[in-house]
Amino acid sequence: MKKLAAMILSVVMVFSMAGCQGNTEKETKEPAGTGSVSEENGKESRRYALFLASVPNETTTSIRDQAIETANEMGITVEVFIGNDEQATQVGQIETCITEGYDGLMIEPISSDGCLSVMKSAKEAGIAMVTVMQDCADPSLVSAHIGADHEGAAALQMKEVCEALGGKGKIAIIDGVMGSTGQIQLTAGYESVLKDYPDIEVVEEQSGNWMIDEAMDITETWLQKYDDLDAILGQSDQMALGALQACKDAGITINISGRDAQTAALKEVEAGTMYGTVSQSACQMGDMAVKVITDVLDGKSVEDKYFTENAFVTKDNVADYM
Repeated sequence: MKKLAAMILSVVMVFSMAGCQGNTEKETKEPAGTGSVSEENGKESRRYALFLASVPNETTTSIRDQAIETANEMGITVEVFIGNDEQATQVGQIETCITEGYDGLMIEPISSDGCLSVMKSAKEAGIAMVTVMQDCADPSLVSAHIGADHEGAAALQMKEVCEALGGKGKIAIIDGVMGSTGQIQLTAGYESVLKDYPDIEVVEEQSGNWMIDEAMDITETWLQKYDDLDAILGQSDQMALGALQACKDAGITINISGRDAQTAALKEVEAGTMYGTVSQSACQMGDMAVKVITDVLDGKSVEDKYFTENAFVTKDNVADYM
Protein backbone atom coordinates (compact mmCIF):
# COMPACT_ATOMS: atom_id res chain seq x y z
CA MET A 1 0.00 0.00 0.00
CA LYS A 2 2.86 2.35 0.79
CA LYS A 3 4.41 1.95 -2.68
CA LEU A 4 1.00 2.27 -4.31
CA ALA A 5 0.43 5.57 -2.52
CA ALA A 6 3.82 6.83 -3.67
CA MET A 7 3.04 5.89 -7.27
CA ILE A 8 -0.31 7.68 -7.12
CA LEU A 9 1.32 10.82 -5.73
CA SER A 10 3.95 10.70 -8.48
CA VAL A 11 1.36 10.43 -11.22
CA VAL A 12 -0.68 13.29 -9.79
CA MET A 13 2.36 15.55 -9.61
CA VAL A 14 3.62 14.79 -13.11
CA PHE A 15 0.31 15.28 -14.88
CA SER A 16 -1.13 18.14 -12.84
CA MET A 17 -0.64 21.34 -14.82
CA ALA A 18 0.19 24.28 -12.60
CA GLY A 19 0.31 26.91 -15.32
CA CYS A 20 1.20 30.43 -14.21
CA GLN A 21 0.62 30.50 -10.48
CA GLY A 22 -1.75 33.18 -9.37
CA ASN A 23 -3.74 33.29 -12.63
CA THR A 24 -7.24 31.88 -12.60
CA GLU A 25 -7.63 31.89 -16.37
CA LYS A 26 -5.19 30.03 -18.60
CA GLU A 27 -4.74 30.39 -22.35
CA THR A 28 -4.29 27.22 -24.33
CA LYS A 29 -0.64 26.83 -25.25
CA GLU A 30 0.30 25.78 -28.77
CA PRO A 31 2.81 22.96 -29.23
CA ALA A 32 6.47 23.85 -29.64
CA GLY A 33 7.29 25.12 -33.07
CA THR A 34 3.80 26.40 -33.92
CA GLY A 35 4.31 30.00 -32.84
CA SER A 36 2.48 32.62 -34.84
CA VAL A 37 4.45 34.92 -37.14
CA SER A 38 4.53 38.64 -36.49
CA GLU A 39 6.23 40.72 -39.16
CA GLU A 40 5.94 43.85 -37.04
CA ASN A 41 8.58 42.78 -34.55
CA GLY A 42 11.03 41.52 -37.16
CA LYS A 43 11.62 38.26 -35.28
CA GLU A 44 9.49 35.98 -37.46
CA SER A 45 12.47 33.97 -38.70
CA ARG A 46 14.04 33.32 -35.29
CA ARG A 47 14.18 29.83 -33.83
CA TYR A 48 14.89 29.08 -30.19
CA ALA A 49 15.50 25.71 -28.57
CA LEU A 50 14.65 24.84 -24.96
CA PHE A 51 16.61 21.90 -23.55
CA LEU A 52 15.13 20.21 -20.48
CA ALA A 53 17.27 17.74 -18.56
CA SER A 54 14.69 15.03 -17.92
CA VAL A 55 11.12 13.92 -18.40
CA PRO A 56 8.96 16.97 -17.65
CA ASN A 57 7.50 17.28 -14.17
CA GLU A 58 5.09 19.98 -13.12
CA THR A 59 7.83 22.57 -12.63
CA THR A 60 9.54 21.99 -15.98
CA THR A 61 6.17 21.71 -17.72
CA SER A 62 5.31 25.19 -16.45
CA ILE A 63 8.66 26.51 -17.70
CA ARG A 64 8.12 24.88 -21.08
CA ASP A 65 4.55 26.06 -21.55
CA GLN A 66 5.29 29.64 -20.52
CA ALA A 67 8.37 29.82 -22.75
CA ILE A 68 6.28 28.67 -25.71
CA GLU A 69 3.49 31.10 -24.88
CA THR A 70 5.83 34.07 -24.50
CA ALA A 71 7.65 33.19 -27.71
CA ASN A 72 4.36 32.80 -29.61
CA GLU A 73 3.34 36.28 -28.52
CA MET A 74 6.63 37.60 -29.92
CA GLY A 75 6.34 35.66 -33.19
CA ILE A 76 9.25 33.35 -32.32
CA THR A 77 9.39 29.59 -32.80
CA VAL A 78 10.45 27.43 -29.85
CA GLU A 79 11.37 23.75 -30.10
CA VAL A 80 11.63 21.67 -26.92
CA PHE A 81 14.20 18.90 -26.46
CA ILE A 82 14.19 16.39 -23.55
CA GLY A 83 17.55 14.94 -22.50
CA ASN A 84 16.13 12.06 -20.41
CA ASP A 85 18.99 12.56 -17.94
CA GLU A 86 21.45 11.28 -20.56
CA GLN A 87 24.35 13.66 -21.11
CA ALA A 88 25.22 12.26 -24.54
CA THR A 89 21.64 12.76 -25.66
CA GLN A 90 21.60 16.40 -24.61
CA VAL A 91 24.96 17.07 -26.23
CA GLY A 92 23.71 15.53 -29.47
CA GLN A 93 20.57 17.67 -29.35
CA ILE A 94 22.59 20.84 -28.94
CA GLU A 95 24.93 19.80 -31.76
CA THR A 96 21.91 19.33 -34.04
CA CYS A 97 20.64 22.81 -33.23
CA ILE A 98 24.06 24.30 -33.96
CA THR A 99 24.13 22.56 -37.34
CA GLU A 100 20.61 23.71 -38.14
CA GLY A 101 21.46 27.30 -37.26
CA TYR A 102 19.16 28.01 -34.34
CA ASP A 103 19.33 31.60 -33.09
CA GLY A 104 19.05 31.00 -29.36
CA LEU A 105 19.48 28.10 -26.93
CA MET A 106 17.87 27.94 -23.48
CA ILE A 107 19.62 25.10 -21.66
CA GLU A 108 18.94 23.24 -18.43
CA PRO A 109 22.26 21.35 -18.23
CA ILE A 110 22.02 17.74 -17.10
CA SER A 111 25.33 18.29 -15.32
CA SER A 112 27.18 21.52 -14.70
CA ASP A 113 30.17 20.56 -16.85
CA GLY A 114 28.81 17.95 -19.25
CA CYS A 115 27.83 20.39 -22.01
CA LEU A 116 30.74 22.80 -21.82
CA SER A 117 32.43 21.64 -25.03
CA VAL A 118 29.30 21.79 -27.17
CA MET A 119 28.26 25.07 -25.58
CA LYS A 120 31.65 26.50 -26.52
CA SER A 121 30.97 25.41 -30.10
CA ALA A 122 27.58 27.13 -30.00
CA LYS A 123 29.15 30.34 -28.75
CA GLU A 124 31.80 30.21 -31.48
CA ALA A 125 28.96 29.80 -34.00
CA GLY A 126 27.42 33.03 -32.73
CA ILE A 127 24.38 31.41 -31.14
CA ALA A 128 22.95 33.20 -28.10
CA MET A 129 22.64 31.06 -24.96
CA VAL A 130 21.17 31.22 -21.48
CA THR A 131 20.96 28.55 -18.81
CA VAL A 132 17.64 27.82 -17.11
CA MET A 133 17.12 26.32 -13.63
CA GLN A 134 20.55 24.67 -13.50
CA ASP A 135 23.71 26.70 -14.05
CA CYS A 136 26.79 25.52 -15.97
CA ALA A 137 30.34 25.32 -14.66
CA ASP A 138 31.53 28.09 -16.99
CA PRO A 139 29.09 31.03 -16.84
CA SER A 140 31.21 32.93 -19.40
CA LEU A 141 29.75 30.70 -22.12
CA VAL A 142 26.25 32.08 -21.65
CA SER A 143 24.79 35.57 -21.65
CA ALA A 144 22.75 35.00 -18.48
CA HIS A 145 21.39 32.44 -16.05
CA ILE A 146 17.67 32.36 -15.29
CA GLY A 147 16.78 30.39 -12.20
CA ALA A 148 15.36 30.23 -8.73
CA ASP A 149 16.95 31.62 -5.57
CA HIS A 150 17.19 28.27 -3.80
CA GLU A 151 19.07 29.61 -0.79
CA GLY A 152 16.49 32.36 -0.31
CA ALA A 153 13.64 29.87 -0.72
CA ALA A 154 15.05 27.56 1.93
CA ALA A 155 15.69 30.44 4.30
CA LEU A 156 12.09 31.54 3.88
CA GLN A 157 10.79 28.02 4.46
CA MET A 158 12.88 27.49 7.59
CA LYS A 159 11.98 30.88 9.06
CA GLU A 160 8.26 30.28 8.53
CA VAL A 161 8.47 26.86 10.20
CA CYS A 162 10.55 28.11 13.13
CA GLU A 163 8.10 30.94 13.74
CA ALA A 164 5.13 28.56 13.51
CA LEU A 165 6.76 26.43 16.22
CA GLY A 166 7.25 29.45 18.45
CA GLY A 167 11.02 29.31 18.05
CA LYS A 168 11.52 25.95 19.76
CA GLY A 169 11.08 22.30 18.90
CA LYS A 170 12.51 19.24 17.18
CA ILE A 171 12.63 19.16 13.40
CA ALA A 172 13.87 16.82 10.68
CA ILE A 173 15.03 17.65 7.17
CA ILE A 174 14.72 15.57 4.00
CA ASP A 175 17.44 16.65 1.57
CA GLY A 176 17.53 16.29 -2.19
CA VAL A 177 20.35 14.49 -3.99
CA MET A 178 23.43 15.12 -1.90
CA GLY A 179 26.01 17.27 -3.64
CA SER A 180 23.61 18.57 -6.26
CA THR A 181 23.53 22.33 -6.77
CA GLY A 182 19.99 22.55 -5.44
CA GLN A 183 20.69 20.54 -2.29
CA ILE A 184 23.81 22.56 -1.47
CA GLN A 185 22.06 25.90 -1.89
CA LEU A 186 18.93 24.83 -0.01
CA THR A 187 20.96 23.48 2.90
CA ALA A 188 22.88 26.77 3.07
CA GLY A 189 19.56 28.60 3.27
CA TYR A 190 18.38 26.44 6.16
CA GLU A 191 21.62 26.94 8.05
CA SER A 192 21.53 30.71 7.61
CA VAL A 193 18.26 30.80 9.57
CA LEU A 194 18.84 28.06 12.13
CA LYS A 195 21.64 30.03 13.77
CA ASP A 196 19.03 32.56 14.87
CA TYR A 197 16.87 29.87 16.53
CA PRO A 198 19.04 28.11 19.13
CA ASP A 199 16.03 26.29 20.60
CA ILE A 200 15.21 24.60 17.29
CA GLU A 201 16.94 21.20 17.24
CA VAL A 202 17.55 19.33 13.98
CA VAL A 203 17.32 15.74 15.21
CA GLU A 204 17.53 14.05 11.79
CA GLU A 205 18.66 14.94 8.29
CA GLN A 206 18.73 12.47 5.42
CA SER A 207 18.62 12.48 1.63
CA GLY A 208 15.39 11.48 -0.06
CA ASN A 209 16.89 12.01 -3.53
CA TRP A 210 13.84 14.13 -4.52
CA MET A 211 11.73 10.93 -4.46
CA ILE A 212 8.31 10.42 -2.83
CA ASP A 213 8.80 6.79 -1.88
CA GLU A 214 12.22 7.38 -0.33
CA ALA A 215 10.82 10.24 1.74
CA MET A 216 8.00 7.98 2.93
CA ASP A 217 10.46 5.30 4.05
CA ILE A 218 12.66 7.82 5.84
CA THR A 219 9.70 9.41 7.62
CA GLU A 220 8.32 6.05 8.73
CA THR A 221 11.62 5.33 10.45
CA TRP A 222 11.67 8.74 12.11
CA LEU A 223 8.12 8.39 13.40
CA GLN A 224 9.05 5.10 15.05
CA LYS A 225 12.14 6.67 16.60
CA TYR A 226 10.56 9.92 17.86
CA ASP A 227 7.22 10.61 19.46
CA ASP A 228 7.93 14.32 19.87
CA LEU A 229 8.89 15.39 16.35
CA ASP A 230 7.42 18.83 15.65
CA ALA A 231 8.15 19.42 11.97
CA ILE A 232 9.57 17.90 8.80
CA LEU A 233 10.99 20.10 6.05
CA GLY A 234 11.28 18.63 2.57
CA GLN A 235 13.59 20.31 0.09
CA SER A 236 10.94 19.58 -2.54
CA ASP A 237 7.18 19.10 -2.56
CA GLN A 238 7.59 15.52 -3.73
CA MET A 239 9.52 14.61 -0.59
CA ALA A 240 7.21 16.66 1.61
CA LEU A 241 4.24 14.76 0.18
CA GLY A 242 6.02 11.47 0.86
CA ALA A 243 6.54 12.54 4.47
CA LEU A 244 2.91 13.60 4.69
CA GLN A 245 1.70 10.25 3.42
CA ALA A 246 3.78 8.44 6.05
CA CYS A 247 2.29 10.65 8.75
CA LYS A 248 -1.24 10.02 7.47
CA ASP A 249 -0.63 6.27 7.48
CA ALA A 250 0.60 6.52 11.07
CA GLY A 251 -2.28 8.76 12.14
CA ILE A 252 0.15 11.49 13.18
CA THR A 253 -0.23 15.20 12.50
CA ILE A 254 2.89 17.39 12.47
CA ASN A 255 4.10 20.50 10.64
CA ILE A 256 5.20 19.50 7.11
CA SER A 257 6.42 21.87 4.42
CA GLY A 258 7.99 21.64 0.99
CA ARG A 259 9.20 23.70 -1.96
CA ASP A 260 7.86 24.11 -5.51
CA ALA A 261 4.16 24.96 -4.96
CA GLN A 262 3.12 21.99 -7.08
CA THR A 263 -0.59 21.32 -7.47
CA ALA A 264 -0.70 18.22 -5.25
CA ALA A 265 1.05 20.11 -2.45
CA LEU A 266 -1.18 23.15 -2.82
CA LYS A 267 -4.25 20.93 -2.43
CA GLU A 268 -2.85 19.53 0.82
CA VAL A 269 -2.09 23.07 2.04
CA GLU A 270 -5.63 24.10 1.17
CA ALA A 271 -6.98 21.10 3.10
CA GLY A 272 -4.84 21.99 6.10
CA THR A 273 -2.95 18.67 6.05
CA MET A 274 0.32 20.28 4.94
CA TYR A 275 1.58 23.46 6.58
CA GLY A 276 3.07 25.19 3.57
CA THR A 277 5.26 25.27 0.47
CA VAL A 278 7.53 27.79 -1.22
CA SER A 279 6.50 29.10 -4.62
CA GLN A 280 9.45 29.90 -6.89
CA SER A 281 7.34 30.81 -9.94
CA ALA A 282 8.37 28.33 -12.61
CA CYS A 283 6.29 30.21 -15.18
CA GLN A 284 8.34 33.33 -14.54
CA MET A 285 11.47 31.34 -15.42
CA GLY A 286 10.10 30.36 -18.82
CA ASP A 287 8.96 33.89 -19.53
CA MET A 288 12.26 35.48 -18.52
CA ALA A 289 14.33 32.96 -20.49
CA VAL A 290 12.66 33.92 -23.76
CA LYS A 291 12.73 37.64 -23.04
CA VAL A 292 16.37 37.68 -21.93
CA ILE A 293 17.67 35.72 -24.90
CA THR A 294 15.64 38.00 -27.19
CA ASP A 295 17.26 41.04 -25.57
CA VAL A 296 20.67 39.49 -26.21
CA LEU A 297 19.88 38.98 -29.90
CA ASP A 298 18.51 42.51 -30.09
CA GLY A 299 21.83 43.86 -28.80
CA LYS A 300 20.46 44.99 -25.44
CA SER A 301 22.43 44.67 -22.22
CA VAL A 302 21.37 41.97 -19.78
CA GLU A 303 22.24 40.99 -16.22
CA ASP A 304 24.40 37.97 -15.44
CA LYS A 305 21.69 36.32 -13.34
CA TYR A 306 17.93 36.56 -13.00
CA PHE A 307 16.09 34.97 -10.09
CA THR A 308 12.39 34.35 -9.72
CA GLU A 309 10.46 35.55 -6.68
CA ASN A 310 10.02 33.40 -3.57
CA ALA A 311 6.74 33.33 -1.65
CA PHE A 312 5.65 31.11 1.21
CA VAL A 313 2.22 29.59 0.65
CA THR A 314 -0.01 28.64 3.58
CA LYS A 315 -3.72 28.03 3.97
CA ASP A 316 -4.18 31.80 4.31
CA ASN A 317 -2.97 32.63 0.81
CA VAL A 318 -3.10 29.32 -1.09
CA ALA A 319 -6.04 30.48 -3.19
CA ASP A 320 -3.73 32.96 -4.91
CA TYR A 321 -1.52 30.13 -6.21
CA MET A 322 -4.07 27.57 -7.40
